[in-house]
Amino acid sequence: MFSLAFYFNNFEFTSERWFWTLFGFILYPQSFFTGWFKVITLTIIPLFFIIGLPVRLIQSFNATDLLYMLGFWLLTLILALVVFSRGLRRYESGNLINLKM
Repeated sequence: MFSLAFYFNNFEFTSERWFWTLFGFILYPQSFFTGWFKVITLTIIPLFFIIGLPVRLIQSFNATDLLYMLGFWLLTLILALVVFSRGLRRYESGNLINLKM
């Protein structure tokens, strides 16, 4: 979330707010979410991979769940690296000073 500050002006406050909102959702068990709210928390905000799957792995280990969690971790890592590196290139290119010698 904080890497999006490269793309938007004054995004630091918004990204911090988003982080604490997500943290607030994490405090509730997965069974708390029902209906459309559950659909949103499982798709748009992937709380299942943050809350439900790790708890399920601790309660009863399952290799398939572990693979799902590792796949989500890898996808999130790749997405974060791409967003950060492209944002950093965009930020650096805005600060280039061309000198003629």
